[in-house]
Amino acid sequence: MAKDKTESAEQPTVYRKDELIAAAKTVFLTKPEIMAGALHGVDGPLTKEAAAARLADFLGRPVQN
Repeated sequence: MAKDKTESAEQPTVYRKDELIAAAKTVFLTKPEIMAGALHGVDGPLTKEAAAARLADFLGRPVQN
């Protein structure tokens, strides 16, 4: 049985770190500074969903003194 071409051709859209930080207000409803902290240490491109997961994890961390 042959695979459908559209199924195999659909790749998730990935974005560079600077693009995700620039879109912080409109897409993630947060400040660019917070998004930069959430993406600290990321070297490669991320999907929107992966960036949102990193942001949620970052916001859920306890504040350390």
